[in-house]
Amino acid sequence: MLAVVYVIVTGFVAAGLLNALHQAIQLPQQANDGSPALLLSFETPLDKAWSLIMCTFAGPYYLVRYGLRFWLQSILPGPAFALCLALGAVWSFFSGVVLVETALLVGAISQ
Repeated sequence: MLAVVYVIVTGFVAAGLLNALHQAIQLPQQANDGSPALLLSFETPLDKAWSLIMCTFAGPYYLVRYGLRFWLQSILPGPAFALCLALGAVWSFFSGVVLVETALLVGAISQ
């Protein structure tokens, strides 16, 4: 059970770190409207690859973040927010499995 929690937390922390990295890269380049929204670009192959990584690994962060935001504003009902949390946990689990398996394959962590 502890390994499952570890993998979920690994996936969610990676999502949050990717969001922070994306915001640090994105905010100096965008107009000064103060919007922290996720902006993706598909102009170059590198932009497409980065957007794919963002959509794949940072998704749980955005799902839980905006689910909480809409729930606190009474836009989203409680059961829908619980579903957002459950989907975020499952998504974090799968992305965490990919990250942990990659780390094991590369040798960054040992069994």
